[in-house]
Amino acid sequence: ERALELNDEPTLKPLIDITGELSGRVTVGGRGVTPTGISSRVTASASGCRPLLRGKGVPSASAGSGFSLAVREARGGVIGSVAYGLGGTQAAPLANGWLCVTPPLRRLPALSTGAAAPGSCQGTFEVDFNAWIRRGLDPALVAGQAVYAQAWLRDPRVPGGLALTDAVSFLIEP
Repeated sequence: ERALELNDEPTLKPLIDITGELSGRVTVGGRGVTPTGISSRVTASASGCRPLLRGKGVPSASAGSGFSLAVREARGGVIGSVAYGLGGTQAAPLANGWLCVTPPLRRLPALSTGAAAPGSCQGTFEVDFNAWIRRGLDPALVAGQAVYAQAWLRDPRVPGGLALTDAVSFLIEP
């Protein structure tokens, strides 16, 4: 393993392929956070967009804000949601892509990728996962819990009606 020290904004990046082989490790700002990501085949939208899921900040059971999961490079004007699980990773075929998170899955509220120009790949949405933890709707989201997340976007013009992002995983800090 190689360790990288990030002194500016911590960002999750894909580091593990769908076969589970570790290709790197990130330590963030000396705070003991070691975010990792899972790279999988991203499902292209009908417009050819390949949406990505990224994390930014420090996942925390007590902070109440400051760790976001963001979908980028998505088709504009579509509805999507981030789903997460606690059971690890997998590589199961789903709707012309791969479901990378092991069920059971919990789904965050649906959001729009915004008013990006139709056909463009500039749609985005972002959810503060620390705020979700703070709401207390999932009692399993506590310090020390590993979380695996992937976003799904509705796209009736592709097989299966879904565009799937890559996935990320992270450990909730105190």
